[in-house]
Parts: sequence; C-alpha cells; structure tokens
Amino acid sequence: MRNWCYHAVMLVFFAFLLMALDLLLVWFMLRGAPYVPTRPGTVEKMLKLAGDVKGKKVIDIGSGDGRIVMAFAQNGAHATGIELNPLLVKISRKKVEENHLEDKAEIVWQDMWKTDFHDFDLLTVFGVFHVMPALAKKIRREMKPGSKIISLAFKFPHWKIKEDLNGIYLYEV
Repeated sequence: MRNWCYHAVMLVFFAFLLMALDLLLVWFMLRGAPYVPTRPGTVEKMLKLAGDVKGKKVIDIGSGDGRIVMAFAQNGAHATGIELNPLLVKISRKKVEENHLEDKAEIVWQDMWKTDFHDFDLLTVFGVFHVMPALAKKIRREMKPGSKIISLAFKFPHWKIKEDLNGIYLYEV
C-alpha cells in the first residue's frame, strides 16, 4: 500500500512539474521567441550585412547563448545582448568572460519590451511572426534615423527591405 501511495504522489508531482514547465514555455513564447541557436554561417552573413561595425553600438534581441553578441564584439562593436531566459543569460555571460570580451560585450537579463533602443546603431533579431508588428513600432519609435536592423527569417510587415541575404533581412530606420 505504501509503495502505491509513493508512486501516486510522484506521478502527481511530475505532472505538476510538467504543467509548470509548459506554462513557463508559453509565457516565454508570448513575450518573444524560443531559443534556436544561430548557425555560424548565418552569423557571418549578418556581419556582412552590417558592414563596418567598429565603434558602433549593437543590440541583439533574444541573444540566447551570446554568439551574435560575441561576433559583433570581436568585429569592433560594443554589443549588448538582451535575454529573458536567466539560464541562457548565465551561459552567455560565462562565454563572454571565457572569450575575454567583457569590455566589448554584455548580456542583460531583461525583457525586450522594457529595453530602450535609443542608444543603438544596429539591432539584430530572430523574432517570430506574431512579435514583428509590435517590435516594428517600438523600433521606429526609439531608434534614430539611419539605424540598421537585421532580422533572421522573419520580415517586418510593411518595411522596405534594403538587402536580402537568403532570408536574412537588412532594414534601415
């Protein structure tokens, strides 16, 4: 009898844990996009679209493991990553430190909707379709004229694409 009760309690516990994880995943999805690592070749294409970034301030929205932030920092930009997932923030901060980029790269645990874009020259994003219209309004409102936007896979509705490199889109505000 005791063994049966233990298994029932454990089953309820794991069901609750799975439900909590599902709710957390839904919350992350509504606030932005899930983590999908960017392939190294894609990062190189992004750098090509960006042009000379030496001395520029770059922000990567949903910076994941920090690979885009570090790539821009290694090419002379001061790069900031904004990430909502605290585990990814910890991982990417460690990678920034391991690569000795603390003076050029930073990872901030923050919601992109609460982040001010005024000071940045270039913004990168791998968003999802439901986020792009609201993000477009925020970018137009906050970024200075001439700022560049690079979007992976998802287009900004009603924006003119300046350059398309196989599904990586360059825009200018």
